[in-house]
Amino acid sequence: MALDRPVVHNISAIGEAEGDLRAATLLACWSNGFATVNIANVLADAGLEPRRHYFVIMDEL
Repeated sequence: MALDRPVVHNISAIGEAEGDLRAATLLACWSNGFATVNIANVLADAGLEPRRHYFVIMDEL
C-alpha cells in the first residue's frame, strides 16, 4: 500500500457461503491497513514523512 494513495480491498468475489475465508480475508485486509497507518504515524513522528490524516471505512461491520 502506498502511504499517499487511497486503497480499496474488494472481497466481493468470495462467496457468502465461505464465511471462514471471508473472515480471514477481512482480518488480513484490516491488519494490513491499520499497520500501514501505524507505520505512517511512526515515520511522521520521526520527521521522515509528512503527517497524514487517514479516513478508514469498514463497511463490513
